[in-house]
Amino acid sequence: MANWGANFVVTISFLTLLSAIGNAGTFFLFAGLSIVALAYFQRQVPETKNRSLQDIERDLDLPEGRDDLHHRPVSRTRP
Repeated sequence: MANWGANFVVTISFLTLLSAIGNAGTFFLFAGLSIVALAYFQRQVPETKNRSLQDIERDLDLPEGRDDLHHRPVSRTRP
């Protein structure tokens, strides 16, 4: 849903920005917003590679063992 919302905002604003600030201005505006978003997510979203779910829950202060917080993929292999 967030992706659709972001795409909608870009679609609505792109031509207006293009006529108002030109090609280079529009490019640098979106590039600047992307850099700000990258910096935000680098600081706010924790790395989860090679960490157990319990470690992540402990760092995020989530209650352990709640099934509605976990996504468990269904195995596609048959016995």
